Amino acid sequence: MNQNIRSGGIHRWLKVFSLSAALCAVRSAPAPLEISADQESVTLSVRIAATAMVVEKTLELGPAAAWIPLAAPVTIRGGVISISDSLNAKTTYYRLQSLTPADSAIAAPEGIWTWAPFTNAFCMEGTTTGFGINRSTQSSRVLIYMAAGGACWNEQTCQILNTAVHGPFGDAQFAQLTPALSAAWLFDRTRATNPFRDYSFVYVPYCTGDLHAGSRVTTEGNQVARHVGYRNMTAFLERLVPTFPAASRVILLGSSVGGMGATFNWAQTQRAFGGIRVDLIDDSGPILAAESVALGKGLLSAEPRAAWDVDSVMASACPECQGAPDALVSVHAAAFLQSRAALLTRTQDAVLANFYGITPGQFETGLKAVLKARFDPLPNVHYFMASGSGHMFLGAEPTAVSNGTTLLSFLERMLQDDAAWGSVAP
Repeated sequence: MNQNIRSGGIHRWLKVFSLSAALCAVRSAPAPLEISADQESVTLSVRIAATAMVVEKTLELGPAAAWIPLAAPVTIRGGVISISDSLNAKTTYYRLQSLTPADSAIAAPEGIWTWAPFTNAFCMEGTTTGFGINRSTQSSRVLIYMAAGGACWNEQTCQILNTAVHGPFGDAQFAQLTPALSAAWLFDRTRATNPFRDYSFVYVPYCTGDLHAGSRVTTEGNQVARHVGYRNMTAFLERLVPTFPAASRVILLGSSVGGMGATFNWAQTQRAFGGIRVDLIDDSGPILAAESVALGKGLLSAEPRAAWDVDSVMASACPECQGAPDALVSVHAAAFLQSRAALLTRTQDAVLANFYGITPGQFETGLKAVLKARFDPLPNVHYFMASGSGHMFLGAEPTAVSNGTTLLSFLERMLQDDAAWGSVAP
């Protein structure tokens, strides 16, 4: 349902009175629209040329309207789009928009950061978002970077403590960030030590509070919260694949919760790009096993999983990982044997330990258990583990050394498919 909406696309508004089952079109539809309703439900059918759509509903119009993506089934058969929804309020407004074809490439000049807006990707507080793109013809490789920004899952963490970035994040926010991006080691094309310097870059912002892994619109306190990071990535991939049809390799890289997000989105990214190899680099976002998560009440415990609907994402991305998100890397690495995956981590990452709600010592124990069970048995998955409590390696030039091996050499061996590439630990 989350697909790419054409700017200035067709809009249809319907006002539905559930008590009397009377319906009236507030704005006339340019295509024939069939409506049927009873006291409990409404079904809308329309024939349009688009092959994808997004449907939202709200209980009121105006500046305070909270448009919620429709969770009810949306079917497309023979060009006819049908939407069914239960009526549980006296008045409900529906918004139906026609969409661009899924193969719509993004045009952007070479070497210049350009904002690509989407009308079907959202920040937590409801504004639309998109991603930044910086194309290069110097390499056929693409780096997709998933940003960090904390995590939250209820009124206390999202609205009171503000433990995650909410948004908005649009063209204005991206314009403010662009100078810092251009100077960052990962995206600095002038830095000889940067192995990514000739790649095309994609910057995926973070404003959903859900590790880029959510698929739920919910209410927290008196505010609607869109934890839809996974849905956003689905929409982004529908444009990224046709934008880079000749890519020789894609590197999906994230830092902190962005690293977790890269892990959650690795499978859908590889499947979207098909035969184009997608490698994963998780910078400081290890996903711990259930027994470690259970020690605290933070990341990936029952409450945030429910708030974000991570379990439904897992059901589609990795059915074998239900109840064991730490298996995401190993299951997908076994399925994508042509790809490589790497984790960069410190033994007692204090930031992640805090978000998990456990001690640094408990974090280290859980981390080493996951590495032994999920990473060590596989030939295409390795890690760079350094001692200490610091967080993230790639915000600046990677100078870390572990057991005599530099992080930069670890990355270069991975990217060059060096047979000597292997795990590094203190």
